[in-house]
Amino acid sequence: MAQAREPLYDLHTNVRPDLDDGAPDLDVSLAMLRLSAERGVTHLVATPHSQSVDERGGIPTFNDRLDQVLALLNEHSIPVEPLPGMEVHLMPDVPERLASGDYLTLARTRTVLIEFDYVQWATYTDDVLFQVALQQFHPLLAHVERIEHLVQHPD
Repeated sequence: MAQAREPLYDLHTNVRPDLDDGAPDLDVSLAMLRLSAERGVTHLVATPHSQSVDERGGIPTFNDRLDQVLALLNEHSIPVEPLPGMEVHLMPDVPERLASGDYLTLARTRTVLIEFDYVQWATYTDDVLFQVALQQFHPLLAHVERIEHLVQHPD
Protein backbone atom coordinates (compact mmCIF):
# COMPACT_ATOMS: atom_id res chain seq x y z
CA MET A 1 0.00 0.00 0.00
CA ALA A 2 1.38 3.41 -0.99
CA GLN A 3 1.89 5.84 1.84
CA ALA A 4 -0.05 9.12 1.56
CA ARG A 5 2.15 12.16 1.05
CA GLU A 6 1.93 15.20 3.26
CA PRO A 7 0.42 18.06 1.27
CA LEU A 8 2.99 20.39 -0.25
CA TYR A 9 1.65 23.43 -2.10
CA ASP A 10 3.54 25.46 -4.67
CA LEU A 11 1.66 28.76 -4.51
CA HIS A 12 3.27 30.66 -7.36
CA THR A 13 4.00 28.97 -10.67
CA ASN A 14 3.63 29.78 -14.35
CA VAL A 15 2.96 26.25 -15.57
CA ARG A 16 0.08 26.96 -17.93
CA PRO A 17 1.19 26.92 -21.56
CA ASP A 18 1.41 30.14 -23.54
CA LEU A 19 -0.22 32.34 -20.93
CA ASP A 20 2.66 34.51 -19.78
CA ASP A 21 6.35 34.23 -18.93
CA GLY A 22 6.19 30.58 -17.89
CA ALA A 23 5.84 27.45 -19.98
CA PRO A 24 5.84 28.29 -23.70
CA ASP A 25 4.15 25.00 -24.65
CA LEU A 26 2.72 21.73 -23.34
CA ASP A 27 6.08 19.92 -23.44
CA VAL A 28 7.60 22.42 -21.02
CA SER A 29 4.45 22.31 -18.88
CA LEU A 30 4.79 18.53 -18.68
CA ALA A 31 8.45 18.77 -17.67
CA MET A 32 7.58 21.33 -14.98
CA LEU A 33 4.76 19.13 -13.64
CA ARG A 34 6.97 16.04 -13.51
CA LEU A 35 9.72 17.92 -11.70
CA SER A 36 7.23 19.31 -9.19
CA ALA A 37 5.89 15.83 -8.45
CA GLU A 38 9.43 14.45 -8.10
CA ARG A 39 10.14 17.14 -5.52
CA GLY A 40 7.06 16.25 -3.49
CA VAL A 41 4.63 18.93 -4.62
CA THR A 42 1.04 17.69 -4.26
CA HIS A 43 -0.85 20.88 -5.21
CA LEU A 44 0.26 23.48 -7.70
CA VAL A 45 -1.34 26.92 -7.93
CA ALA A 46 -0.73 28.24 -11.41
CA THR A 47 -0.52 32.03 -11.18
CA PRO A 48 -0.22 33.79 -14.52
CA HIS A 49 -0.05 37.57 -14.51
CA SER A 50 -3.48 39.21 -14.59
CA GLN A 51 -2.49 41.37 -17.58
CA SER A 52 -1.48 38.28 -19.58
CA VAL A 53 -4.80 36.63 -18.86
CA ASP A 54 -6.66 39.81 -19.90
CA GLU A 55 -4.64 40.09 -23.13
CA ARG A 56 -5.34 36.47 -24.09
CA GLY A 57 -9.09 36.32 -23.58
CA GLY A 58 -9.70 36.49 -19.84
CA ILE A 59 -11.02 33.76 -17.59
CA PRO A 60 -12.26 31.51 -20.46
CA THR A 61 -8.68 31.26 -21.78
CA PHE A 62 -7.40 30.74 -18.24
CA ASN A 63 -9.84 27.85 -17.75
CA ASP A 64 -8.87 26.35 -21.11
CA ARG A 65 -5.20 26.33 -20.08
CA LEU A 66 -6.13 24.78 -16.72
CA ASP A 67 -7.97 22.00 -18.58
CA GLN A 68 -4.85 21.40 -20.69
CA VAL A 69 -2.72 21.05 -17.57
CA LEU A 70 -5.25 18.73 -15.95
CA ALA A 71 -5.31 16.57 -19.09
CA LEU A 72 -1.50 16.33 -19.03
CA LEU A 73 -1.55 15.30 -15.38
CA ASN A 74 -4.16 12.62 -16.04
CA GLU A 75 -2.58 11.33 -19.25
CA HIS A 76 0.84 10.94 -17.61
CA SER A 77 -0.43 9.87 -14.15
CA ILE A 78 1.33 12.73 -12.40
CA PRO A 79 0.04 13.01 -8.81
CA VAL A 80 -0.25 16.79 -8.62
CA GLU A 81 -3.51 18.71 -8.28
CA PRO A 82 -3.62 21.97 -10.26
CA LEU A 83 -5.44 24.87 -8.64
CA PRO A 84 -6.46 28.25 -10.03
CA GLY A 85 -4.76 31.47 -9.10
CA MET A 86 -3.47 34.69 -10.53
CA GLU A 87 -0.70 37.20 -9.89
CA VAL A 88 -2.74 40.40 -9.79
CA HIS A 89 -0.94 43.61 -10.75
CA LEU A 90 -1.89 46.36 -8.32
CA MET A 91 -4.10 48.87 -10.12
CA PRO A 92 -7.01 51.03 -8.89
CA ASP A 93 -9.61 48.59 -10.26
CA VAL A 94 -8.33 45.51 -8.38
CA PRO A 95 -11.08 45.51 -5.70
CA GLU A 96 -13.83 45.64 -8.33
CA ARG A 97 -12.21 42.99 -10.51
CA LEU A 98 -11.77 40.66 -7.56
CA ALA A 99 -15.41 41.15 -6.59
CA SER A 100 -16.59 40.47 -10.16
CA GLY A 101 -14.47 37.33 -10.56
CA ASP A 102 -12.28 38.81 -13.30
CA TYR A 103 -9.30 38.21 -11.01
CA LEU A 104 -8.73 34.96 -9.19
CA THR A 105 -7.50 34.28 -5.69
CA LEU A 106 -5.01 31.59 -4.71
CA ALA A 107 -6.60 28.12 -4.80
CA ARG A 108 -10.15 29.45 -4.34
CA THR A 109 -9.28 31.00 -0.96
CA ARG A 110 -9.67 34.63 0.11
CA THR A 111 -5.93 35.23 -0.39
CA VAL A 112 -4.94 37.24 -3.45
CA LEU A 113 -1.39 37.35 -4.79
CA ILE A 114 -0.61 41.02 -5.46
CA GLU A 115 2.22 42.18 -7.69
CA PHE A 116 3.57 45.72 -7.31
CA ASP A 117 5.50 47.83 -9.76
CA TYR A 118 9.09 47.17 -8.75
CA VAL A 119 10.38 50.71 -9.28
CA GLN A 120 7.53 53.14 -8.58
CA TRP A 121 5.31 53.24 -5.50
CA ALA A 122 1.81 54.06 -6.73
CA THR A 123 -0.05 56.82 -4.87
CA TYR A 124 -3.15 54.59 -4.69
CA THR A 125 -1.36 51.61 -3.11
CA ASP A 126 -2.59 52.03 0.47
CA ASP A 127 -6.16 52.79 -0.59
CA VAL A 128 -6.41 49.82 -2.98
CA LEU A 129 -4.99 47.40 -0.41
CA PHE A 130 -7.43 48.78 2.18
CA GLN A 131 -10.36 48.29 -0.24
CA VAL A 132 -9.21 44.73 -0.95
CA ALA A 133 -9.10 44.01 2.78
CA LEU A 134 -12.56 45.57 3.29
CA GLN A 135 -13.90 42.96 0.86
CA GLN A 136 -12.48 40.25 3.15
CA PHE A 137 -9.61 39.39 0.79
CA HIS A 138 -6.13 38.87 2.19
CA PRO A 139 -3.36 40.46 0.12
CA LEU A 140 -0.16 38.43 -0.21
CA LEU A 141 2.64 40.43 -1.81
CA ALA A 142 4.58 38.74 -4.61
CA HIS A 143 8.32 39.27 -4.95
CA VAL A 144 8.74 41.71 -2.06
CA GLU A 145 12.50 41.49 -2.52
CA ARG A 146 12.11 43.22 -5.91
CA ILE A 147 10.00 46.17 -4.75
CA GLU A 148 12.47 49.05 -4.32
CA HIS A 149 10.22 51.03 -1.99
CA LEU A 150 9.82 48.10 0.40
CA VAL A 151 13.51 47.25 0.27
CA GLN A 152 14.40 50.84 1.10
CA HIS A 153 11.55 51.29 3.64
CA PRO A 154 10.79 47.88 5.18
CA ASP A 155 8.73 49.50 7.96
